[in-house]
Amino acid sequence: MPSGSESVDLLNLARAWITVASNTQPEQDDCVFWKRVESAYATNVPPTNQCWTIDMLQKQWKAMRPAMVAFVTLFSQRYKKLETLGDNVRQAFEWAIKTFRAATKKDFEFVSVAWLLVNQTTWWMVLKPRLMHQFASMHEEDETQEQQEKQQASIEVSQCTTRSSSADDRDQSRKRHIKQRGEFKNCHSLPSAEDFHRMVDEQKSKDMAQVMERRLELDIMTQSEVGLSPEAKEYLVLQRQLILQRLKKKIKH
Repeated sequence: MPSGSESVDLLNLARAWITVASNTQPEQDDCVFWKRVESAYATNVPPTNQCWTIDMLQKQWKAMRPAMVAFVTLFSQRYKKLETLGDNVRQAFEWAIKTFRAATKKDFEFVSVAWLLVNQTTWWMVLKPRLMHQFASMHEEDETQEQQEKQQASIEVSQCTTRSSSADDRDQSRKRHIKQRGEFKNCHSLPSAEDFHRMVDEQKSKDMAQVMERRLELDIMTQSEVGLSPEAKEYLVLQRQLILQRLKKKIKH
């Protein structure tokens, strides 16, 4: 069996997730699902060890999402091409590991968890659809949260700018300045200049991150396949498909 560097806790989490996902309906409430995962996880952890909370379990599971989605997609595509062969699971798995490394220049971190998942009898009909749907939901939640944070940051920056402009206007009249000065001292909601610049910098950083993400997507969509290995070409096609899927979802919303 291929071995990875995952912790025992992460493997116990994977076993608990498999147990619950194999015995519940896909439409089950997400909160109920993770409560059951927490219960199943606790049974695999020695009493002397500290158990992870539901939030910790979800955080660890979500951390695997980007790499696991790409790896599972590679494995599935290769497996379908090898269905007529005998040891197709192992061959497809090893091919996916090599292709992932060649395309990302990084080793796939969750080898043991992925091997545990794909060798379950319920993998194709139950676990894989559940896994991919759950990861997609997590991705949408992250995007929604990011948009909300960006909107809130924009509102705060706008409010700070408005307040700063108002302060400049008050300086034009000595009487008004003296009067407003006392009110300013009692105004705890007005951010300092340092806080104002910090919020502006944070907004710029988020905008820059979005620009870089769009630039990366553009590079992927326009990258030439000349000189690429067959594995790298297949991974490039996969990434283009994922980008198009995200764009279609945004258009629908």
